[in-house]
Amino acid sequence: VSMIVLTLPLYQPFLMASGVDMIWFGILVCMLIQIGAITPPIGLNIFTVKAVAKEVPMGTIFRGALPFLIASIVVTGILFLFPWLSLVLPRLMMG
Repeated sequence: VSMIVLTLPLYQPFLMASGVDMIWFGILVCMLIQIGAITPPIGLNIFTVKAVAKEVPMGTIFRGALPFLIASIVVTGILFLFPWLSLVLPRLMMG
């Protein structure tokens, strides 16, 4: 949350002036923060799992999170290349 609070106010005016859809950008930021939460050096989700499962080695936890990391990277790449995919549902909801 602190990453968003510190950086988003700096980039938001520039992004809006550039014509970037803020819903798409918000979804992209959430995906990138999710990736950051399972990768070192931050890896807060990994450390949370380690705190709950103390007997499981850290390497096993990282190997278990690897498929989710790969899937998140693929989805983020698809959303970056095809922004309209992330905007289909919000546009349907707006009517």
